[in-house]
Amino acid sequence: AGAGVQIVMLVSIILPLFDRRNAGWNALASAVEQDYPRERYEVIAVAGRVPEAGADAPAVAAMLARCDAVVRTDLDTGDVANEIRLFQAGYERSTGDVLFFIEGHTVLAKRCCTIIADHMRRRPGAVLAWAPRINHGESPLGTLVAMHNRSHERRAAEKGVFSLGANS
Repeated sequence: AGAGVQIVMLVSIILPLFDRRNAGWNALASAVEQDYPRERYEVIAVAGRVPEAGADAPAVAAMLARCDAVVRTDLDTGDVANEIRLFQAGYERSTGDVLFFIEGHTVLAKRCCTIIADHMRRRPGAVLAWAPRINHGESPLGTLVAMHNRSHERRAAEKGVFSLGANS
C-alpha cells in the first residue's frame, strides 16, 4: 500500500464454546466486546451436539446474538480429540483476512484485535501473530498455569516475538 493508505483488515475470532473452565462465559463476552471497530472483526462461535450449560440464559443468548455466526456441529465436545474439528468448523465459516483461534476459557484483553491488526500491518509478510489474554488463577493448577503463561509472555515481549500460551 502507498503512503497514507489505510489497510482495512477483517479479523475472525473463532471460539469453540466448550471447556470454559472457571471463565464462565467471559471468553464470549471478551470476543464480542473488542475495542476494534465492530465492522472489522467477526466472532464465530462453535458448538457441539449437546447445548452448552447456561447458553439459554438471557445474557448469554444476547451475546450469542452478537456473534456473526453460531456454528452448530454434531461433535461431542466431551471428547478433547474433537477440539481441532471445532476450530475447523469455525474456520470454514470465517471470512476474515486473519484468523484468531481462542479457547472457551480464553478471556481476551480488549485490544487483542487492534494489536493483531497493527502487527500484521507493520509486518505484511507475517503469517502468525499473538495477542494478550487474561490469565485466570482461581485454582492451584490455574495459578501455576497463569504464572507459566506470564513468564512466557514476558520473555516473548523482551525478544519482540509472541507466545502462543501454555499449551504450545
